[in-house]
Order: sequence, then structure tokens, then C-alpha cells
Amino acid sequence: MGLLLLPVGAWFIVDGFRKRFYFEVAIDKDERKFPLGNNPDKIQLQKFIKIASQLGYHIDATILDRNIDP
Repeated sequence: MGLLLLPVGAWFIVDGFRKRFYFEVAIDKDERKFPLGNNPDKIQLQKFIKIASQLGYHIDATILDRNIDP
């Protein structure tokens, strides 16, 4: 069984070192990260942030101005 899980473990290790963007969600006593993929669409992210802000959620979007090109 260990030999079958070895490739999965290797994939988790390699995937952990890849650079990508995440949505980090903090709820009362929990914190989660959701990957966005290799090239997130800046316009779609801004629309999502605008809608979430209108619903009362706080989103720190300063990373959009620094690292993602349209």
C-alpha cells in the first residue's frame, strides 16, 4: 500500500512548492486557502471582490495591483 501512495505523496510535496495565488478565507476559528490556478483573470477577480464587498465581506486585494497583469 505504501508503494501505491508514494506518487501521491511526491505530488503533494511538489505541489506545495509551486508558486500560485490563493484566496485565504478566515472564519471565526478556522482559516483555509483555496488555489486560484496558474493565471487567474484579473477582471473576474475584481468583479468577485466587488460583489463580495457589497455583501459585507472584507477582502484584501492589494496583491492584484502588484502581481497580476491583465
